[in-house]
Amino acid sequence: MTRQGCLLALVLAGTGLIGLTSPAPAQDFPAQTYQPGFWQPLARVNPRQPVQVRLVNQTAAPLEYGLTESRDIRVLPPGASVNVPRLPLPAFMNINPADELPEQGLRYNISVQNNLVTVRVISISDLASDRTFNIDTTGGIYIY
Repeated sequence: MTRQGCLLALVLAGTGLIGLTSPAPAQDFPAQTYQPGFWQPLARVNPRQPVQVRLVNQTAAPLEYGLTESRDIRVLPPGASVNVPRLPLPAFMNINPADELPEQGLRYNISVQNNLVTVRVISISDLASDRTFNIDTTGGIYIY
């Protein structure tokens, strides 16, 4: 057999084998991609509906709060609460003690019901604490 004849025979034999291979099995379930971490939202709102935030000061000290895009800083007395209606998204809100709390920091507890985000602020004995509350344009809620 000539060299071209051998090459043609190999090509034809290989072509016939292609149909005999079985396809790779498909997965029956989606990949598990969730990884816990700061990049996962704590909760969600519907960004297509008005978003309202309710701040609840459960500390013994007054708190300063305000949106990062605004210079309008307000004070929330101890034990008081306030509603911030129609929050524009994305929204970053800083919440800090109006006076320094020695050896204490803040923790934000988040709950959502009907696009009302309730942020309960408590004092903790850890200086590494929450400072900023964020709702992004997709409705994801994060704390930094």
